[in-house]
Amino acid sequence: MKNNQNQPIQEEVYLQVDVNCIDNCCRFATDGIGPGQPEPEYTVYNYCGQACGVGRDLGGGTPINDTDECCLTHDNCLYYNRKSRCECHQDLQDCVANTSDIGSTYISTGIFLDEVRNTCALD
Repeated sequence: MKNNQNQPIQEEVYLQVDVNCIDNCCRFATDGIGPGQPEPEYTVYNYCGQACGVGRDLGGGTPINDTDECCLTHDNCLYYNRKSRCECHQDLQDCVANTSDIGSTYISTGIFLDEVRNTCALD
């Protein structure tokens, strides 16, 4: 691509990689990222994330959306040993499949990968 002086236009692409659901509550940027952009705003979950929610130091309170409600149900399932880990994970995936909140696909994929790592998919 060239500008009106026939000089190449340098395009910069920014990928939002500030997603941390391992040692924190999941958070997802809701605004643009990059030079000249305002500081991004984030959607921060109360129950989605390995260090977040029931029985954890972070999160808690009222779920912020339908996906967070799914994560609360998942947390309760695991914390109170209501079902096997694999069954709790599958219930979370089924629940999140019915949502379209920011980060829901990322959260579902993370749970799926944990299922594969723990051989749930082979049960």
